[in-house]
Amino acid sequence: MQIAYDESRYYNIGALGTNSRICSACDISPPSNVYIGNHSVIGSRCLLWTTNAKIMIGNYVLFGPQVSCISGNHITDKIGKHICEYSEEDKKQSSTKYDADIVIDDGVWIGANATILSGVHIAEGCVIAAGAIVTDDTVPYGIYGGVPAKLIKMRFTQEQIEQHKIMLRKR
Repeated sequence: MQIAYDESRYYNIGALGTNSRICSACDISPPSNVYIGNHSVIGSRCLLWTTNAKIMIGNYVLFGPQVSCISGNHITDKIGKHICEYSEEDKKQSSTKYDADIVIDDGVWIGANATILSGVHIAEGCVIAAGAIVTDDTVPYGIYGGVPAKLIKMRFTQEQIEQHKIMLRKR
């Protein structure tokens, strides 16, 4: 069963997995570039903005309220135009990559008001602290916080990670 706060608003979403839900007042634009796995919850007032890239959210992912994922960026290194004057065509003609997919693996928890920026891959089992700004990829089962987000500690030892994965496969 697919559950969404306002299904008519998200009818065009790339994918909404089984038993996943999008809570109230989220801003998803365009929804066709957003893919959400199974058993995931997007908290209220989240912002999922894509450009020429995608936001791919795995299974068993939890977003707290007001999490932002932004997969694009503005051109900043060209002369002759103001930043707000550049078009999507200008981006395509540039040798610099301004838009990149955001990938969030299974079992991730992202705390309230965290921001995930273009091109970031959040690895399996990570925890992202409230208010963190993630600008770089993470390692599996890491706990990250700060601005920019840095590894604070690991959730488990390597042995515990292996045991955890075995237990999850048996379910």
